Amino acid sequence: MTSPFARHLNTNYVPSEDEIPAVRNVVRNGDYALDDIDQKTLEIEQRMEEDRQESERKKEEIGQELLALAEQAQKKEVDEHKALLSLIKGVGVDVLASIFLSVLDVVDDGDLKFRLSRRHPAVVISHVCQRWRELALSNKLLWIPSPRVVPHWKGRSMHLAQAAFLRSQSFIGYSR
Repeated sequence: MTSPFARHLNTNYVPSEDEIPAVRNVVRNGDYALDDIDQKTLEIEQRMEEDRQESERKKEEIGQELLALAEQAQKKEVDEHKALLSLIKGVGVDVLASIFLSVLDVVDDGDLKFRLSRRHPAVVISHVCQRWRELALSNKLLWIPSPRVVPHWKGRSMHLAQAAFLRSQSFIGYSR
């Protein structure tokens, strides 16, 4: 701001009665300019606060997303380890084969909808997991049409399954 009184600033100069209104006008214009600067400063500070709040909100969102991803990864890892302790994993191959054959006995052989279709128990069993698939595919008795020859140990299948279940429970108890 250029003032006609600039040369008198920081001196002992006393303005005349005629100069006082001009000095007051310079002061008033300077106050308006200060008010304008204060208003712009306030607006900038408000925008900065809004930006800071938005930044904090985004940080919180990102933090929540990261926590959700970490939770998913941890849950997956825990679930995978729990699967290692699954009781069915402790059931022996012979007991599983007997159970598979018992499932076929429950199905009505006269029902054509189960004859080697995707709903046939042997097909369903073979799609559970790799272990069951290998066992189902290697057990020819699952795939031959009726009448099939059932091994002599078929009657003991439920007893064997129950024993395997109890054995796997005790195994799980020791592994904890």
